[in-house]
Amino acid sequence: VYITLEVFKHVKKKIMIYFLLFIITFAWKSYLMGFVFGMLICNLEYRTRVNILIRENKKLGITFLVMAIILGSFPIASTGGTLYNFIKIPLVSESKNIILFQTIAACCIFLAIKHLRILKKLLECFPLRFLGGISFSVFFVHLLIIGSFSSFLFSKLISYLDYNITVSITLLISLP
Repeated sequence: VYITLEVFKHVKKKIMIYFLLFIITFAWKSYLMGFVFGMLICNLEYRTRVNILIRENKKLGITFLVMAIILGSFPIASTGGTLYNFIKIPLVSESKNIILFQTIAACCIFLAIKHLRILKKLLECFPLRFLGGISFSVFFVHLLIIGSFSSFLFSKLISYLDYNITVSITLLISLP
């Protein structure tokens, strides 16, 4: 993000840059597409003053929230016989459809929060602010714990206990 913004800071029509980056990240099947959408939203809000992003609009917020729920629920398994079979891009692989719709859903959640005061208030409550404050640390450490301590504990307990009991004990000990 920082490199892109620095390299293209003097380009007037940044929308073309975002479109190109979108195509590249889509071709790579990369969740970096979310960063491209984020730069686009930021540019639209702070550089062009698009009204859809500035003023709170409850109907628009609810629309974004419903879109986020629908698109964010795009199945990782087959879409055959589901609503998603009709909205997916036909000539594109399943994995690219999944990444595209999940990324659009994440952007819709962000836009829903911008438009719905109740969601803003919910996210301002102490427990969620606390979780936001520790989220990077938890993210950074949890793979080390799961990959080392939890795996070691599970491998030792599975020889003596049932699978479900082993998973439960490992979870109860590892989670704190």
